[in-house]
Amino acid sequence: MIEFDLDTALSYSGGVMEIFKEIAKFYIITHEENAAKIEKAFNEENWNEYEMFVHSLKSTSLQVGAKALSEFAKNMEFAAKDVCAGQLDKIKYIKDNNLKLLEDYEKVCGILKEYI
Repeated sequence: MIEFDLDTALSYSGGVMEIFKEIAKFYIITHEENAAKIEKAFNEENWNEYEMFVHSLKSTSLQVGAKALSEFAKNMEFAAKDVCAGQLDKIKYIKDNNLKLLEDYEKVCGILKEYI
């Protein structure tokens, strides 16, 4: 189950629903491009880029109130950072969870569409 917290989302938009809706629209509009970047970095095992893209997903997901997805992306970011630092055992974690991350990202977009 994907969690969504409107109070968190509104805290990032100054409590203004219209601003939240604009942020949510941008999140949805950029979903395909951002998911493709994550997938490309994953497929190429470019962990530096992967780390950067999931870091961005972490931040933007929190801004729209998707706290669980933000935390998940944070875990993936730290795993990629560890891989870049030579902890190659973390690749398995990334490989085991990347698809779920992207699926959850898409589900969050579906939830947000109900608000815009």
